[in-house]
Amino acid sequence: MKRIKVAHVVSGDLWGGAEAQALSLIYQQRLFADVLLITFNQGELFLRAGSKGLDVVCVDEKDFGIAAIIVKLRKILSDFQPDVVHSHGYKENFLSGISSFYRGYLLVRTFHGRGMLGVNWKNDFIEKVNGIFFSKRIISVSESLKDFILSKGFDRKKISVIHNGIDPAESGIGRLSRLALDLSHEDKVIGIIARLVPVKNHKCLIQAISLEPLSQIRSKLLIIGDGPLRSKLEDYVDELNVRDKVIFLGFKNNVSDFLSILDLFVLASRDEGIPISLLEAMRASIPVVCTKVGGIPEIIEDKITGLLVEPDDSKGMSEACYRMLADKRFSDELARNSKELIYSKFSLSKSVDDTLALYRETI
Repeated sequence: MKRIKVAHVVSGDLWGGAEAQALSLIYQQRLFADVLLITFNQGELFLRAGSKGLDVVCVDEKDFGIAAIIVKLRKILSDFQPDVVHSHGYKENFLSGISSFYRGYLLVRTFHGRGMLGVNWKNDFIEKVNGIFFSKRIISVSESLKDFILSKGFDRKKISVIHNGIDPAESGIGRLSRLALDLSHEDKVIGIIARLVPVKNHKCLIQAISLEPLSQIRSKLLIIGDGPLRSKLEDYVDELNVRDKVIFLGFKNNVSDFLSILDLFVLASRDEGIPISLLEAMRASIPVVCTKVGGIPEIIEDKITGLLVEPDDSKGMSEACYRMLADKRFSDELARNSKELIYSKFSLSKSVDDTLALYRETI
């Protein structure tokens, strides 16, 4: 079968689940297609792509205005002559769409989350332009997200659900010692890996660790990630007098190192697509507790592959975490089930195959 040419466009201003999934997808696609990554920032994504030997070029938005970015994008795409331009965000899709207009490139857009859709009328207008004029096909990472996109008036025939995936063969666990963080073997260590932004709702989790029954055991909460809410969350920790239980570790580019010391992985989000950090924890056989939002119920079946609680329910979160930490036989069984699910439904190879099939079908 003829190799196709795919140009991926990702802003790369942040490093999170969407960027990690895009990079994994691109890296595996290189086995079946000629791929080029275009970023708008020389951040973590740009550096990691380069270190993996991928063809990557940066049109730095700090140096160029919108018009200049479009001109440069048009030149890059003209030189590469892709069969598919795959954008991974609303800004990326808009600029790629203008750059590709009348060039005949197939434009595929992935929604990794709600992003800017529903934020305000201006962003909704841009997204409508994206959906009507520029996006030939739209990938949603979850059924829940697809329903949300449809509620905003997008064309059902354009949207396909392709779940995020990770490589089950990778261990995903580093060798960091608990001693490096002054943790003892008696500590029950809970971890969350997420940017410190409102939608991730760290405040609910911090409150949960201050409430019974979780407060009655020797637990520690590791908060891995950074963001604009850090100072407010640190103030909240002091307000609840749980400074001895909560450790802010900031951004880490080697989060897998920290999985080795976790007894429990938790997400308290108000919305999610298919979180890569959650899939990584499941692959590492770490028990999980998550809020019942977005695409998470498509991954976690309550009391089968993890525990689900309602969003903003700190008491329920405290009780679920306590049950997982207090009943090792129960939590180990759920962890085994969740790891098996990664192999059967959320493997990276399935995500890559489904995406390539969508390209070829549309072409």
